[in-house]
Amino acid sequence: MDTTDRLGRARDRLDRALDRLDRALAAAPVDDGTARELRRVQAENARLRETTHTVSRRLDITIGRLKSVLEG
Repeated sequence: MDTTDRLGRARDRLDRALDRLDRALAAAPVDDGTARELRRVQAENARLRETTHTVSRRLDITIGRLKSVLEG
């Protein structure tokens, strides 16, 4: 199994789990303080997702380069 494939599947599972969590939290009744904290956490989640995607793309590029070097 290719490392890139495993990383992609893991990222997809994480994204789906976070989406389910976001939906569950959005459906729950919350007070103002909890709502502010939820918005803060959702914004952090969005930033972390973007970082994860950036790192994944860079790893894919690096793995491709390493394969090219090793294959000659």
